[in-house]
Amino acid sequence: MASGAVDQAQNWEGLTSSQRSTYLSEYKAAGISLIVSAFGSTETPTSSGYDAVATANTMASWVIEYGFQGIDVDYEVLPVYFFFGDVTVTYEDVGN
Repeated sequence: MASGAVDQAQNWEGLTSSQRSTYLSEYKAAGISLIVSAFGSTETPTSSGYDAVATANTMASWVIEYGFQGIDVDYEVLPVYFFFGDVTVTYEDVGN
């Protein structure tokens, strides 16, 4: 989401407001909450240098603008390196 909507979220953006409203009403009547997923294994916000606050604000604005009830933040922890002087420790080394 930091770089814009993709997949089905992008398709949702392409619907008219009326179409989205109809779908949202149908989901609500069926007792289904509609949420969007962000990140996953294809986006790496930490190593890409995304500003956490700006990214969270962008995601929240998108959820509100398009009528979703929430967001699933799929934050994958890819290898993270910690530097201690001459020693480098990866996330896998300290357990996950």
